[in-house]
Amino acid sequence: MSDQSLAEQVKNDIQSLQSSVRDLQTSVRMTEILDSVEDLGTSVNGMDRRIKSLREHGYAFEKELEEMAADFEKEWAGIAPKLEAQIEKEARVMEAILAPVGDADHAVGGRKQGAGSPASTPEQAQITGGIAGRSRRGSAGKHPRQIRSI
Repeated sequence: MSDQSLAEQVKNDIQSLQSSVRDLQTSVRMTEILDSVEDLGTSVNGMDRRIKSLREHGYAFEKELEEMAADFEKEWAGIAPKLEAQIEKEARVMEAILAPVGDADHAVGGRKQGAGSPASTPEQAQITGGIAGRSRRGSAGKHPRQIRSI
């Protein structure tokens, strides 16, 4: 494998890893889960209006629905803040665990390098060296003559 194609492969691998890290950082914030909890709260708090609308349209069955909705709303008011606090706590823990990965991602992506230029940080040297080593080992079976000549 030529140095140019190896450099291009390393660049592509780094970009792919950076994209994966960004996606992971977004997931760790648990914003989708918090949004779902908020949506559930909106549904719970709107039950009484929906039941009232059903009654206005002639639904006369299950007389206990209003009472059940009121009880559920009260229960949700006690559960929701604790649930949201726990989700936020877990998100902070996961963000802290992921912080070193994000720092390495920033260190590697922070400065552009040309092909063959030395790594700008020890982290970048370690990551690019590891990727290059894997690329060489991974292609040894495919192009043994090229690898032996390196």
